[in-house]
Amino acid sequence: GPVFAALAWVLSPRYAAVIALLLGIGAALWARRHLAVADPAGWAWPMAIAIACAPVIYPWYLLYFTPFLFTTATLPLMAWSLSGLSV
Repeated sequence: GPVFAALAWVLSPRYAAVIALLLGIGAALWARRHLAVADPAGWAWPMAIAIACAPVIYPWYLLYFTPFLFTTATLPLMAWSLSGLSV
């Protein structure tokens, strides 16, 4: 993925993976603290950050967002999922 490639170019692939992991965990911790447990955005955005920082992003990875795409807070993820289908 482009985020992983940029991080790996600046650092190394190992540190890029660590940063991706920390970003995903940090987003999950922020979501648990600031969003309700039943809020779909609290589940979808940490997954999206982790997938965006992955070394490879296959289109079927975006299917994991499907249960969470029915709120306005996840509209960018819906656009990403739909555009991934065309690829």
